[in-house]
Amino acid sequence: MKKFALFLSVLILVMSLSVFAADHGTTAAYATVKPVIDGQIDEIWEYTSKQVLPDEYDISNSYTKILWDESGLYLLAVVGDESITENDVDARNSVDFWVSEKNTKAMGYATDPGDWHFCKASDGHEIYYTGNENVYEVAESAVVLTDTGYIIELYVPYLSDIKPQEGTVIGYTVSINDDFDGDGVRDGYVFWAHSDENEAYWENTSALIDVTLVAGPDPLIFAPETEAPAEDAPAEEEPSQVQVAPQTFDMMFFAAAAAVATASAAIAAGKRKK
Repeated sequence: MKKFALFLSVLILVMSLSVFAADHGTTAAYATVKPVIDGQIDEIWEYTSKQVLPDEYDISNSYTKILWDESGLYLLAVVGDESITENDVDARNSVDFWVSEKNTKAMGYATDPGDWHFCKASDGHEIYYTGNENVYEVAESAVVLTDTGYIIELYVPYLSDIKPQEGTVIGYTVSINDDFDGDGVRDGYVFWAHSDENEAYWENTSALIDVTLVAGPDPLIFAPETEAPAEDAPAEEEPSQVQVAPQTFDMMFFAAAAAVATASAAIAAGKRKK
């Protein structure tokens, strides 16, 4: 039953993602199960759209994903970069997350509290330079190094008065910075996408990609497998003291009485013969 629920949920989710992606840029699935923000990719991340970034400079095989719920946004960046540095206070090897919670399509990042940017380096350093600075006070993030680069997970509670639901559209993109020669200066960057070639996503929310919030997978997918409880073996009856059944007792009583009567008759007959 669980396998069928998994198949059906994935099929419906894929169909909905393809429809929305065609009309609205991309989609973000509901976080039926909240991912743990620890830099590890939990199973729930498999059920939302993947946005692949181009391979350029020393960046390769990189992508981002988005999840949502009533409390905030969950963002994931998986980065392929084999030239990261051990100490990166200037965040030259880093990921920039760009968000407009209410999809303001504004010039700049000062129109709404929900227009924010968050930058996190491969060594954990963070740098602010535009958008709502408060995001750094409430964000929960983690970075983990891998054999080929690093992974960043980010959770940010909504900073605006948005009331998210299925069909809500937000603005989003992500960019990756790269210092491939290790000289402490950014050599280049790659980004997922922007909506207008004439506008810069780091300056205007109008250049962010539309992301439609959609339903998440069936919660049954994440329920642990349970086995049917084994039937209890019938309890063994404890041996009881031997008792004479009532009918057996009655027969023994009558047999004894008959014997007594027979003996009495024999005695009486003997007395008469004398």
